[in-house]
Amino acid sequence: MGMFDNIRCKMKFPIVGIGKRVTIYFEDLLYQTKDFDQLLENYIIDQDGDLYRKHNNEFASDVKMHHTGVVNFYTFVDHNMKQVDAGKFEVLSDWWIEFKAEFVDGHCQEIETVDVKFREFPEGDRRFKLV
Repeated sequence: MGMFDNIRCKMKFPIVGIGKRVTIYFEDLLYQTKDFDQLLENYIIDQDGDLYRKHNNEFASDVKMHHTGVVNFYTFVDHNMKQVDAGKFEVLSDWWIEFKAEFVDGHCQEIETVDVKFREFPEGDRRFKLV
């Protein structure tokens, strides 16, 4: 799987392909990307579409990025879970969600939906989540 960076997107963007009645707050999700340095750094696309690298140090300010190019970012959202033990759940289905954002000098010009899939997992292929 390898290293990656995290990215959040506070900018409004199109959601295409859901097709089922589901509530997902896309701007609250944490996404992954392999289009930066893959050093487990944190990035944010703010509401105005500007790209910043977040500092882990609360006293340092975020760094405005001047990236030009496409950034793909993706995540999955657990949809249906079954409790199997105290604090342990079996994930029966989830949503795979992928977007691509085009940047010019650190400003997002456009975000497109790349892929949205609803995935159901058969017995034996399910993963577990501790809550």
